[in-house]
Amino acid sequence: MGSAQIRFLRQTFYAPGICDKEMTEILTREEIHSRELEMLAFFDDLMKKHRLTYFMSGGTLLGAVRHKGFIPWDDDADLMMPRDDYEKLLELFDNNDRFRLSCIDNDPKYQYPYARLWDPETEIEWATYDTERIGLFVDIFPIDGFPDSRLLSNLHIINIRLLTELWHTVMKAGPGNDLHFKRLRRMVRPFLHQDPQYYLRLINKTGKRYPFKSSRYAGVSTLTHYMFRERNPKEIYDETVRLPFENLSLPAPSGYAVYLTNLYGDYMTPPPEDSRRTDHTFAVRRRMAENGMS
Repeated sequence: MGSAQIRFLRQTFYAPGICDKEMTEILTREEIHSRELEMLAFFDDLMKKHRLTYFMSGGTLLGAVRHKGFIPWDDDADLMMPRDDYEKLLELFDNNDRFRLSCIDNDPKYQYPYARLWDPETEIEWATYDTERIGLFVDIFPIDGFPDSRLLSNLHIINIRLLTELWHTVMKAGPGNDLHFKRLRRMVRPFLHQDPQYYLRLINKTGKRYPFKSSRYAGVSTLTHYMFRERNPKEIYDETVRLPFENLSLPAPSGYAVYLTNLYGDYMTPPPEDSRRTDHTFAVRRRMAENGMS
């Protein structure tokens, strides 16, 4: 980690007076990847044990195909599961295991419309979000169905995007740095339901409107980052193939080429060097126990 990064993290995440010893506990990207691999191996074993279907998704799947592991400049891991398997996971997960699983159904302070597997030996500090602090995480997204009609699918995604904007407004976070947009949010906020989980539950209820099993098209609709590009023929998820991922072998949908082309276009060509950076703004450090390091 370079000196410029240390200065940025010191200014962004730590109040004046924090000692340099704590600064040294920020994890490097290599340490982050190592812990994420541990979580992925744990999760893969759990899914095999309970015969649940899941796939790598987003940048994790792209990394597996293009780099046979993590995208070198990325710092997180993403998975996705058909909704029925996803809900079985939420029911069976034992939070007394090495890792924790958080979702809106088991944590009243949780602030996302999808689950996160996380490492309690670490802590994340965000530059842009003021939420309950959890550890280094792997995102787990439910896969839902989409309407057959392209128009109805677009309206479905727009509906979820609007709910997402209401959630961000109540959280006082999320995208939108435009001054006029921020003013609009401040004007609207007093008239909204003040519990963010109210909107998170609506997002999930809306996403489940079209069941995965009976739909011809499917994708992750509760996260609208990719908007309409998430809609894929459901048949791409019919079979599973395992791909190398660092020292692991992890599942991908058999139609991963269709999925990645929809999301990224020419996915085998890396972006220009000046664009090779993560979208996240957080620091990860080892969690300090009362008697020292955990």
